[in-house]
Amino acid sequence: MSQIMQNDPEDQTPQQGGMGSNVTSMRGSGSAGSRAPQGFMPRETFEMSNPSREEIDAKLSATEARIETTMARMDARIDSMAAKLDSAMALIDARLAHLPSTWQLIITVLGGVVASAGLSIAVLTYGGDKFDSGALITTQIMETRALADENAKQIKDVSERLDALPGKLLDAIEKRNRVDQVPSDGGAQ
Repeated sequence: MSQIMQNDPEDQTPQQGGMGSNVTSMRGSGSAGSRAPQGFMPRETFEMSNPSREEIDAKLSATEARIETTMARMDARIDSMAAKLDSAMALIDARLAHLPSTWQLIITVLGGVVASAGLSIAVLTYGGDKFDSGALITTQIMETRALADENAKQIKDVSERLDALPGKLLDAIEKRNRVDQVPSDGGAQ
């Protein structure tokens, strides 16, 4: 980027190669008191601040090349990310393929709601009758137990009487036999 300093034949300013400590005023700088180190020409400064068309084209070409390289890298990254995204989507589609569709899920949920409502209505409608019949059955069971207890007492009473009956019969038979064996004195006295 350094340019070779050229001497202007009309310029009367002495020039030195290198950076000397001599400072001279700059010609055409526009400000009266500005000074630059000896060896720097105002025209050279002017030429350095205004690059040539070739330099601008070279810089633009270099910038375009860098931008194209960066864009190519970004395109490659985007392509690799797109490939990864495609494979991930294929995997997700494969995992979700066996699941039912949205409408099937909605119909299933609505069917469950209708079945639950029907079951609730049936329980409320017939549950009272079943409760009443259960209470009636409980009452009948209690009455049956009372009858069974009463029958058990009667059977026990009859059983005790039957157990005592043979003894009473034997006593009655013996008594009768004794009465029959006693002679009657009806005419002897």
